[in-house]
Amino acid sequence: MKNSIGVGVLVWNLLVILWGAVVRATGSGAGCGEHWPLCNGEIVPLSPGIETVIEFGHRVTSGFAFIFVVAYAIFLFRRYPQGNLLRKLAISNVSFIVIEALIGAGLVILGLVDQDTSHLRVWVIGLHLINTLLLILSLTVSCFAEATHLQRLPLIRRGSAGFGLFIGLLGMIILGASGAITALGDTLFPSESLMEGVAQDFDQGSHFLVQLRVFHPLLAVMIGGWIAWQAFLIETSDLSLKRIRLTVISLVFSGWLIGGMNWLLLAPVWMQMIHLLWANLIWISTIILFLKVDQVFSHKETKSIV
Repeated sequence: MKNSIGVGVLVWNLLVILWGAVVRATGSGAGCGEHWPLCNGEIVPLSPGIETVIEFGHRVTSGFAFIFVVAYAIFLFRRYPQGNLLRKLAISNVSFIVIEALIGAGLVILGLVDQDTSHLRVWVIGLHLINTLLLILSLTVSCFAEATHLQRLPLIRRGSAGFGLFIGLLGMIILGASGAITALGDTLFPSESLMEGVAQDFDQGSHFLVQLRVFHPLLAVMIGGWIAWQAFLIETSDLSLKRIRLTVISLVFSGWLIGGMNWLLLAPVWMQMIHLLWANLIWISTIILFLKVDQVFSHKETKSIV
């Protein structure tokens, strides 16, 4: 029961992330004008167009995400004693959702939406994605800690079983930021055909957002391959760790296929959502694998010492 609350909050935030991708892909970020938190100066738009419906829907679901994260934090503070890891994670969850809301508001108020192609928008979009990943990280660790009674976060030390996975997680943050920038480039500078898109990518006269698109698939292959290799190297007799390990490897390989399809189909909105969902599933499963590896191997070390 208690763990289902955290999982529910995590799933809701994933849905909000996917809806945010719809807002960006459809160019609906200016659907409420430059008003925040009001929408075109109204609490509830009375005669909205489709762009306003999409943007307002994202604001409403984001608002509920904020409420759910705060309510989850209150739940954790009431259930667990002072000094417990879950109390610290509750503060982390709230901090990241607050930053998420502030960045979202900043995008609207500063007009970094719709057809804006400024460098500032690129930096803010990248920062937005990084904070989103950290929010999902914090919520995932919270769920894992509740389910397994985790008392401490893993110690990151060179040579430890999870060190390679930790490097992979850092790489995924870079990959995620590049993915957000690539998706923005696809939205602002769509291609009529695959060959036209490739030509634009390598055209020195293309906008910098278009030229940056080529780096994301290269990073995806390198970082995804690193994570899959690190998962493959884990030797264990623990059945749950074996399942998580196989899940990570499967998600990485299928993620490459989905990314390739997204590129071949010229990134339609529905394919972008699947691609983004898969990226988040790889992120979450790798976090869980990292935590589980530390838990299993730390337990073995403790037993050997005793």
